[in-house]
Amino acid sequence: MNEDPHPLTAPIVSRISDVRRNAYLQGRLYLGMLTVGSWVVFATLLLASGVLESLGIWLAKLGLPEFAALSMMVLGFCLIQLPFDWLGGHWLPRRYGLTSHFTLPSYCMAVFKHGLIFSASINTLHVAGQHLGLAGALGTLLVLIMIGVQSQHLLARWLGCLKNKTLERDDGVLIYEGTDLAFSGGISGWPGLERVILNHSWQGELKTNGMAWLKDRRRRAIRSGLRMNGLLWAIIWISSSFIFAAFLAGFPGGDVAATMRMLLYGVFFHFGGLLLLPTLSRRGSLALDGIDSTPDNACSHTKEWTKAITILTDGEERRAAWIERIFHPLPSMENRMTPYENTGWAAWNATRYMLFLSTLAGGLLSRSVHCNIGRPELWIMPPVD
Repeated sequence: MNEDPHPLTAPIVSRISDVRRNAYLQGRLYLGMLTVGSWVVFATLLLASGVLESLGIWLAKLGLPEFAALSMMVLGFCLIQLPFDWLGGHWLPRRYGLTSHFTLPSYCMAVFKHGLIFSASINTLHVAGQHLGLAGALGTLLVLIMIGVQSQHLLARWLGCLKNKTLERDDGVLIYEGTDLAFSGGISGWPGLERVILNHSWQGELKTNGMAWLKDRRRRAIRSGLRMNGLLWAIIWISSSFIFAAFLAGFPGGDVAATMRMLLYGVFFHFGGLLLLPTLSRRGSLALDGIDSTPDNACSHTKEWTKAITILTDGEERRAAWIERIFHPLPSMENRMTPYENTGWAAWNATRYMLFLSTLAGGLLSRSVHCNIGRPELWIMPPVD
């Protein structure tokens, strides 16, 4: 499926026309809307139908351990997600003349690894709830989040089979390479232990000076506190969603059905995060743009590099303001040059940190948004500024 493992050997803008590229991006947006919407409807029907209680009784009659029952739910999640992944990772890019984002063996391995993370998190929260109550389960979730934040880059490399191209130690900068152009890297780790992750393949588009600019830009995100703001907003949202979903589901209830209900209620709260947190994330990007444009950091190539990264991460040069407000945590190029919103309450990458951390809370939407559906290399580290 993936005939061209190094697609940056030619300039990206020459490989697909603007019309076809815009149609492809619009198709991804519609597919993400369909997938997220399908999970919301699916969760609503399951919660309203009483199927979970019947399922719990059936599993009890079979005598299956609770670990096996919850693992079956993870298997069901993978099967339901499968056709959406195929559409987003293979059919849609091939329809518009792009290479597939996975091969069948690499996809199966990525699903297996993601399932391990997902299943381990759900079972851990279930056991903590049974023995320690809701407060203990929340504390366990916070521990999982602490581990996840520190090891995000390691999980991304492991799940996406990314190659480590770091040649020498460079103040916490790691360079990974995969086959998906939109892998942007990001910032992983807690304050004082941050790792700036870059995509080695972008060297062909940004050149040495552009890569150095991107590295410095992400360091400015750390020094300015914008990155920490995004991380805190994501943690607060996931923790609050967990508490509210637990109350609605009657978790911990001493049975598997209560845990399943909690995961389904979590869909609604994570969906709310996908609608509200993008505003904070866009403002974080615009605030960082303002820092980049100060006299000390000004560079004649900044606009050129920003445009290149926008294209590499499947961004758009222009889009309607209302579409951007609802669906996009990264501003379009046109809106970056002439921003229409202020940078108050700015939080760099809040939305996509929330997506990653939702996996550790049993979130069913972490692979369903337009930026990473069907793209295993982006399941742990979705595209960021």
